[in-house]
Amino acid sequence: MSAIQNMRDRNDRVARARLAIGEISLPYAPQIELKVAIDELRQTAQLTRGRPQRGVHLFGPSFAGKTTAARDHAEKVFADEGKALGTLPIAIATVDPDGSLASVGTDILRALGEPRPDRGSASLRWERVWNCLPDRGVQILVLDEFQRAARRPTMSPVIAAKVQDMMEAGLCAVAFLGHESAHDVFKSASDLSNRLDVPVTMGQLDWNDSDDRSLFCDFVDRYDHALVSSGVTKALSGLVADEDQLRLLHESANGLIGQFCRIIETAAIAIVRAGEASISWNDVSDAVDDWSIANRRIDYNPFHDGFQS
Repeated sequence: MSAIQNMRDRNDRVARARLAIGEISLPYAPQIELKVAIDELRQTAQLTRGRPQRGVHLFGPSFAGKTTAARDHAEKVFADEGKALGTLPIAIATVDPDGSLASVGTDILRALGEPRPDRGSASLRWERVWNCLPDRGVQILVLDEFQRAARRPTMSPVIAAKVQDMMEAGLCAVAFLGHESAHDVFKSASDLSNRLDVPVTMGQLDWNDSDDRSLFCDFVDRYDHALVSSGVTKALSGLVADEDQLRLLHESANGLIGQFCRIIETAAIAIVRAGEASISWNDVSDAVDDWSIANRRIDYNPFHDGFQS
């Protein structure tokens, strides 16, 4: 077999492995809590359309699993309830970095699948939003990366007021997702804050907390099995067998499930390229160098001081 064909075969294996990893969906308790909160508001909105609606927020660090949980749940609800009816029960709009009144209107229209979402003035875009939400059967609107709405202090109260007006008019419930800085929007919009339910929490898992440690270990074990089930690895890597190494992995991931997934994905792709059957702790350490440190998620490698096998 030629070198070119070998390269093509390897690239094909890597591409298929990336696809398989991308399809792994393993919710854990905090994600389930968010899904429950979203669905409670969604079903309430379904029963009380036309009456003032409520909201919920989850603000926390990147890679905690907020967006993944919301998107997974939206896809499930659409498949179960929306597809046959041609509706969009949950719409997810990612707030643009511009964070202006016009851009947020565009973001929502884009999430609703509207053509030319950036057409017209800010007021015209929001008028379209107002009309499109009931037309598309939206029960809850998820505003992801909502901290971007705080980038323009003079605009934050205006954006908040527009969202509040939608909720007061009974168009839909709203879930706000983003970093902690998103709280700044609500500081200038106390009336909108009054419409919020108890916030959902999803942050870093603390290794010294027995419940958090158990949650992390359980997720690692399920992810290891999922890699085998999806054909990415040929055998279990046994990542939960060594608690000392597992602690270093937790530290490398900053206690965040999303970062853990990216580290293990990097290690898995490396062993697929090399034709290995499973992931070793050396592979994990290399992945911390290649992904975590290279992407400035952490500035040191905990495995360099730990025992590797």
